[in-house]
Amino acid sequence: MRKLIGVNEKIGTALSGIGDNFGYRVGKSVCHVGEKVLIGSSHPILGVGHSGRGNLFLGGNKTKGREVPNRYNVVLLLSLSLLCVPNFMQKRFNSYKNNMASCTNLEKVYLLKKDEIKEGEMVEVKVHGEKDTVLLVQRDGKYHCVGPKCPHYSAPLKLGILTKEYITCPWHDAKFDFTTGECINGPSFSDIPKYDVVIEGESIYAYLPKEIENFKKKHVCPCKEICENKTILIVGGGPATLGAIETILKLGYTGKVIICSKDMYKPYDRTVLSKNLTHYSSSDDLFKNIQLKDDTYYNRSNIVYMNNTLVENVDTELKKAYLNNGTVLNYDKILITTGLSPSPSPIKNVNVENVLTLYNLEDYTKLVSYAKEGSKCIIIGSSFIACELSSALKKRNVHVSIISKDNVPYYGPFGEKIGSIVLDILKDKNVKFYPGMYPTDYIVNDSFFKMKNKNVIHGVKLNNGEVICCDYVIEALGCQPNSQLLNSKFKNDKNFILVDEHFRVKNASDMYAAGDVCVFPYFITGEPINVCHYNVAIQQGRIAAHNMLSKEKKVYNFIPFFNTNIFGKNFRYSGFVKNHDKIIYEGDVSKHNFVAYFVKNDNVASILTLGNNKMAALNECLSKSKVPKVYELEAGLKNSDSMIASLKLCMYMPQNSELASLYFGKVIKRGRGQSVSSLLFMKVTTIGGEVREERWYSSATFGITAEETEAQNGSFPIVKTRKMSCVACPFNYVNISQNQKEDLLRFEVSAIANYKYYKEIEIRSRIRVSLIVLLISLMIYVLFKYRDDKTVVEIINNLPLMIFVCLFFIITIKHSCKNLFKSTNYIKSLNKTLKAFNLHVDKKSLKLCIIGSLQKEQ
Repeated sequence: MRKLIGVNEKIGTALSGIGDNFGYRVGKSVCHVGEKVLIGSSHPILGVGHSGRGNLFLGGNKTKGREVPNRYNVVLLLSLSLLCVPNFMQKRFNSYKNNMASCTNLEKVYLLKKDEIKEGEMVEVKVHGEKDTVLLVQRDGKYHCVGPKCPHYSAPLKLGILTKEYITCPWHDAKFDFTTGECINGPSFSDIPKYDVVIEGESIYAYLPKEIENFKKKHVCPCKEICENKTILIVGGGPATLGAIETILKLGYTGKVIICSKDMYKPYDRTVLSKNLTHYSSSDDLFKNIQLKDDTYYNRSNIVYMNNTLVENVDTELKKAYLNNGTVLNYDKILITTGLSPSPSPIKNVNVENVLTLYNLEDYTKLVSYAKEGSKCIIIGSSFIACELSSALKKRNVHVSIISKDNVPYYGPFGEKIGSIVLDILKDKNVKFYPGMYPTDYIVNDSFFKMKNKNVIHGVKLNNGEVICCDYVIEALGCQPNSQLLNSKFKNDKNFILVDEHFRVKNASDMYAAGDVCVFPYFITGEPINVCHYNVAIQQGRIAAHNMLSKEKKVYNFIPFFNTNIFGKNFRYSGFVKNHDKIIYEGDVSKHNFVAYFVKNDNVASILTLGNNKMAALNECLSKSKVPKVYELEAGLKNSDSMIASLKLCMYMPQNSELASLYFGKVIKRGRGQSVSSLLFMKVTTIGGEVREERWYSSATFGITAEETEAQNGSFPIVKTRKMSCVACPFNYVNISQNQKEDLLRFEVSAIANYKYYKEIEIRSRIRVSLIVLLISLMIYVLFKYRDDKTVVEIINNLPLMIFVCLFFIITIKHSCKNLFKSTNYIKSLNKTLKAFNLHVDKKSLKLCIIGSLQKEQ
């Protein structure tokens, strides 16, 4: 057989595989390809070999050793080989991932087609026969596959919000980096799993294990031995402590870490104590169910965990800590996370058994022993803990009464209207509420109730003289900071420890504090605040530990988040405000489905939601300053839906009309006497190259037509419609706010990037189709020119060959033709969506423009 000039070895190998896929037996035929010699077979493409078997393309000639006529074979071989190059290169490019799958317990699993997920979307995909689920994310043209649930309480992440940096959990504000799966904020101490994604053609695949897990352990740098002669002392055993330990291990610190905690147990989730009163045989059994990390997490050579140990005093100059057992610890840096303790009882000199508080596991176990069915409980106070406890106690059929100085629960933080909603919820569940009351005495005299036991309370006397009978009392009167170990120069007037934005204690160099015990500057207003939220304490512990070890300092720049559940009603609160001026309500308050905006100094400072899943998105709006003005909310010009639409508009590129129904708000001023927004031009007066004056004019001011406008401003294209002619002006020439310009700039960058991506696909498809047409023309020409040749007649009469060639070209053309106008269709679909926002992407200049109306010429 003659050499096939111009065909390299790889193409020959790829072509030889085509015949193998048809089931032809491998023999020992020889095919010269380029300068190499390939040992092949009696191949369906290359002809008859030593096996004597006929071939698919050249008919049924079985003469052994017959030389294959290659004059026509070369044309067909070249045609098919050129078309096989892209697929072959794609397979070679992805071969390392196939090797990875074969060397591990992973398997390549099909997820979706590309057109089934849009930019900025999160889609849950069933895998492994719909037994398991993964979450597929598209962000900036890239695909990421992660676990579908938050590790904290298994909230579905698809209901959360996707930003350029992370996914936010819809329930508890946990944030996960979707490129790595790492939890970067919130109450989760585990990451979500991250899986490798591979694209093959228009299909999306992921390498998944046979058993999908909802979470994975945090990555930590192993420390086999202590390498640094330094000691970090952590005082406290709450969530901030664990956040700090997590960061210290993550950063690979090799010095010694000592944790001193007055608690009997290592860190656990305290938030569940007031929400569910489940009976356990002991505190140890309960701890096993709510511990945040097991003992193996702390069993490291450089970590010493000391339970039941109280630090009584800290000498910041000598860097010594004095313990209650007489031990003195030396440290290099210290982190204080001592948290809070329940406020003392309002009734003095009372030492009885059945006056309870709820702060730790011992308190919980004692409370459960009293909370028997039919028992009578009085709760002093109407705080979050009080209302959550009333909900938990009613599940055990306990008779609950709440005594409150305020007329409604939550009056201080949320006001009377929301407090009335909470009060209605309590009354619907037969919880008695005594407004404007406070206890003046606890009845322990047995003669009053004719009881024998003098060491328990039998009733509570109120300020109006009324006495309420009870079996036990729960005091929910707030907390006070555990800061006794420091002297007053480190604290404010309420004994909270003062820290800077890096959580370093003021007036101290190597001392840090985090969690409920400290007062820190709020990154939005700069005012010193104390936020006693679980999420906040964890994140502060992480940031404080990072700043202790790293030269690159971090600040707390997350919006505080809090949620409380009362009889199945989830109140979610984001932000911080003291003594709000007013509250703006959106939605039906009476039906417990609303959004409340708390206003301070004519700005929205915090948001509360009930009965919806908008909080994750609204929290992002607060952190990114996407909250409307107060007058816009009051007038109904904007609402939570428009805020979310605005957030999505700058977060991802819409590719259909899904956003058209959402109100984005007017981005330019309305012209006088016109039915739609008018375009604004900028006229700049310069003297000596220096700008002296900037004025904005509407098109009506100039009195010009659309064509004249285009002549004067050649870069402003005319948008023709049936009713009017419009001018599309690049948004940077329009008089809009700086925040809106920044949003539109991000939007434009994303849009143009997508357009260029689709344009590249379109060009490749057009080249491929042109090549196919050229090859088909060449084949027709050769077959027609040599139509009288016997071999050509055999080829034409070979039905399997003709069917294969026809199907091959039909499938290839069909696959390529659907992308011939992909970028054009993208721009059309995009502009159809953007029309609702008075926006337009100009295809020629590749600029995002704002559409302004001009009078149509008569």
